Amino acid sequence: MKNPATREGGRPSRPPPATWLARQPDDGIILGHNRIAGMILISPHVQADRAGMAAEMGQGLRDDGLSLSLVSNLEPEGGDILAGTYRGVLAGREIKARGFGILSPHGGGIYVLALALVDEFSSELEQAGRAVARSIQFSRPRAAQDNPLIGTWKDIRGSGHTLITLYPDGTFTWYRDYAASGQGWGFSNRDESTGRWQSRGTHRAGTIFYQTSEGEQGSMDYRVLVEKGEAYWNEYYFDGTLFVRQ
Repeated sequence: MKNPATREGGRPSRPPPATWLARQPDDGIILGHNRIAGMILISPHVQADRAGMAAEMGQGLRDDGLSLSLVSNLEPEGGDILAGTYRGVLAGREIKARGFGILSPHGGGIYVLALALVDEFSSELEQAGRAVARSIQFSRPRAAQDNPLIGTWKDIRGSGHTLITLYPDGTFTWYRDYAASGQGWGFSNRDESTGRWQSRGTHRAGTIFYQTSEGEQGSMDYRVLVEKGEAYWNEYYFDGTLFVRQ
């Protein structure tokens, strides 16, 4: 399980109850309660099917002082939801968690993780996590004409060529060729990759999350080029490098 942000196209069907407090950092949504110990983490995944989601859930979670391992079988929770029990540590303290994986019919989906210290984990917290998981609804991804990121992008650096193509079905291709040191003119080396992507943010700026067909996951910030207050929608910075639409 990874811990990036909410998936575009997936959201709780209604805001959390007034007794729950929501915080939305760059890497997801965190729900906390003034009476129920623990917290609920909501984050997206880019798995294409149930098998891929189950495999990723089975790997547990390792992120910023949080380490969780699956200690039960994954169980169906109705529809396209799988659930499992996890044990691990957070900031050096033992914790327990119940994790829920939800698969979107459009590809990708959402993870919901209810966790607390071992001696504070309660059925109330687990039930709240389950309720959040069951409340998730998915909308069809925006059409290509409504999403300015979709298309083929080329960097404008003088050395080598990098092409990124983001398809409306949530897949991508990435290609780069470059000259090897000391070999003079020409491009003797190349890298290629394919996989799935999703974005979170606005048309102007946000983050692209991706998973390659080899299973590598990562993220890339994006922002549109703005000069004198005017946005140039055919030019975007991806991780600080300017790309132009082809």
